Amino acid sequence: MKKAMYILLTALVMAGCSTSRSLTKMSPSAAKPWTTWQTERIEATITLDGTPMWVNGSVQSVYDSVIVISVKPILGIEAFRIEFHQDEVYIIDRIAMRYTHPSYKYLNHVLKPHMSLQSLQHWLMEQNSGSDSPTPLSYKAMDKEGSISIRPERIILDSPIRVVPLRLETYQELSITEMLKQL
Repeated sequence: MKKAMYILLTALVMAGCSTSRSLTKMSPSAAKPWTTWQTERIEATITLDGTPMWVNGSVQSVYDSVIVISVKPILGIEAFRIEFHQDEVYIIDRIAMRYTHPSYKYLNHVLKPHMSLQSLQHWLMEQNSGSDSPTPLSYKAMDKEGSISIRPERIILDSPIRVVPLRLETYQELSITEMLKQL
């Protein structure tokens, strides 16, 4: 179970790469800019090497500032968190109290195509476009290929949100390779 959750976590990080099709319904310039974007619950479908996996979670975003993806596999308890900031990324294992802090430069060296906070925001806007089928994000990392799609139950725009920062001084910092070895 823990290994499956970390594969999901890795897939979510990789998901910020690029959409697998062009964005035709809504583009950032055509849509009204939003201040905040959040869901009460999402169902994410991760496909890794042809094998699908489903997990629940939530997403909170403050436009051009931060995106927080919480993975909540059982009873709504946050097991993992990924925080995308303008210049940095944090991947946090809440259960084992450890985290890694890979740079966008490192992630973009490993991932194809490249990812950024803006590409994730663009994807979130498309999830709000009213489409019945979610737009999958495709990625390639080293020799693994996959995709991720989310199905938000309820999207709330421009409402006050509170992104609670974790006290990382109580967590053990690891490199991303060390974190993968410990699973």
